[in-house]
Amino acid sequence: MTEPLIIRFGGVRFGYEDPDAIGFHVNPDGFTGWNDGVDVRRDEIAIPNGHGALEVPSYLTQRIVSVEGYCLAENPRRLGWWRGRLVGLMARAAQQFSAEEFGHLQYAQGSVAVKPRFSPDGGTAQADYQISFWFAKPQIYGELNKFEHPTAASPLELVTTHYGNHDAHAEFILAGNAPSYRVAGPGGRNYLVSRAMVPGHDHHVDMRTGRLTIDGVVQQLAVDIGQTWPNPPGVQVTQTLHLSSGTASFKSRVRNTSV
Repeated sequence: MTEPLIIRFGGVRFGYEDPDAIGFHVNPDGFTGWNDGVDVRRDEIAIPNGHGALEVPSYLTQRIVSVEGYCLAENPRRLGWWRGRLVGLMARAAQQFSAEEFGHLQYAQGSVAVKPRFSPDGGTAQADYQISFWFAKPQIYGELNKFEHPTAASPLELVTTHYGNHDAHAEFILAGNAPSYRVAGPGGRNYLVSRAMVPGHDHHVDMRTGRLTIDGVVQQLAVDIGQTWPNPPGVQVTQTLHLSSGTASFKSRVRNTSV
């Protein structure tokens, strides 16, 4: 039996395996914009006195997702309560929208795009509905991939990858005892830290922002070279930890990232 599509946002669930279950059901073709990719935008500049256009960078647009189906209430009088739950989602700030489909859970930060539609089927306990969600960023996130090199002396080599279709960014977790260290990445990139690594105070390096965090506090003056690098989809990326002295463990977390 095919696993049902289950969507969650703001404490409301959409999708059930039992077609007669109380709640919001999703039509077979009622979930669009999530797995369909997004548009590409670019500023087109025509070549003066020539053919074609100049090569300019292109970027992905925001994401719009639509959910459409029917709502089953306990009785016709309870339809108003279910309508209130749907309309109330408009007041929610951007938060996690998750979709579980084909056994995989994915999520992104979004909010309601426009006023939902809720149309009762006169005199029954059923209503049709439609609601759209807006996502400022096109990325969708999935399972977390974990990699680890046990405690050792320098150098420590760690190979990471992920199974999405878009660039992901790793988090490095370093623990041990070293006065300073350097993480060497692809293309000659380096992340050099002068803050000592001491036992019990792990160093967390975010390759998306370049920030170093220790005990939950961002370290402002500890990073001498803060170059970052992405983890392209399906590509094995090698990072090497060089310690000035001492030993450490080297962990990485890379989340499947898709568009």
